[in-house]
Amino acid sequence: MGNSKSNGTSKGKGSSDDGCIGNRKVRTIVLSALLAAFFVFACPYPSKYSDLFKDLKDTPLGAGELLCAGAAGDTDVSCDDWITAYTLVMVGAIVCIVGCVLCVILFFIAGQEQMIGRIAGFILLIGGILYLVGWIMVMLLMRPSDDVYDLYTDDAKQQLDSALSVMFGEALLAGGSAILLGADAAFQMYENEAFRLASNLGIILAVACFCCPSYYAQMCPADPDTIGGIEVPCETPDGVAAIATGYGILIITCAAYIILYICTCLTCNCKDACLVRVLFAVALVVGGILCAIGYWASLNVDDANFDDDSLTTARTVYYIGYTFLIGGLCCVWALDIAFDDVKNNKK
Repeated sequence: MGNSKSNGTSKGKGSSDDGCIGNRKVRTIVLSALLAAFFVFACPYPSKYSDLFKDLKDTPLGAGELLCAGAAGDTDVSCDDWITAYTLVMVGAIVCIVGCVLCVILFFIAGQEQMIGRIAGFILLIGGILYLVGWIMVMLLMRPSDDVYDLYTDDAKQQLDSALSVMFGEALLAGGSAILLGADAAFQMYENEAFRLASNLGIILAVACFCCPSYYAQMCPADPDTIGGIEVPCETPDGVAAIATGYGILIITCAAYIILYICTCLTCNCKDACLVRVLFAVALVVGGILCAIGYWASLNVDDANFDDDSLTTARTVYYIGYTFLIGGLCCVWALDIAFDDVKNNKK
C-alpha cells in the first residue's frame, strides 16, 4: 500500500500492510461489512418481484401468463422465467451475505484461517456470479423481441437502453466486488497492492461507464426543445445531476490511475508520488460522495413509508444500500491509495 517504492524496494505480495486498508484483516472486515450490508438491503427487492410474478402465475384463465409475456414484450416468455431470474438474484445476495460473514469469522478462529478463507472465498465467488447472472437474465427479459423493439420510438428505445445499462452497472459493482473479495479470501490476491487497486478501480470505472451516460441523458438540455414555438416542459429528476457528475469524476480518476499503472515505465512511476496519490484519493472520495448524495436525493427518503410492504419500499431500501456501497467503496480505495503516503510524510 501507499508509496510502492518506500525504502528503495517495490511492494509485492505480502508487503502492503500499512495498518489500514493495506492490512488484510482491516481490509477484509471493512469490505465484508460494506458488501453484507448492501446485500441485506438488496434482498427484499428481487424477493418482491419474485412474489409478484408468482401471484401472476396463479391468476385464473392464464391472464397472468399474458401479463408476464407482455412485461417482456415476447410471447415466448413465461412467469417462470421472471421468477427464476429474480430468485437467482435473491439467492446470489443471500449466498454473498454468508460468504461475507465467513470472511470476518476466519480472523477469529486460530489455525483455521486458510481453510475458512478458501470456503468463504468460493462461497463469495458463487454468490457474486449468481447475483450477476440473475440480473443479466432480468435484463434479457426486459429487452423485448426485435420485432417489438423496432416499433418503439427513438426516445422509448433510449429510455429502455439507459435503464438496462444502469441496471447492469449497479449490479456489476456489488457482484464484481463480491467476486474479487472472494478471490482474495481464497487466494490472498489483495496482498499485491497493484492488483488490488487496478482490479477494484477497474470495476468502478466499468460501472461509471455504464451508468454515467444514462444519468446524463435524464438531465434537461440547456436549450429546451420546442414544438411549434412552444417550449416542451422538462424537469430533471432529483439527484440525477449529482449522480451523473459523480460518475463522470470516477471515470476520469479511475481511467487515469489505470493508464498510469499500465504505462508505469513511460510515466516514471509518477502514480506512486505522494501528491499524485493524494489527488487520486481526493477525486475518488468526491466522485463517490457525489454519487451517494445523488442517489439519496433521488429516493425522497423523508417521504418513504417503510411500514408499507410494497415494491416501491423494497426499491427504496435497495437504493439506500447502494448509496452506502458506492460511497463506501470509493472511500475505502481512496484510503488504500493515499493513507500510507500521508502517514509517512508526517513522520
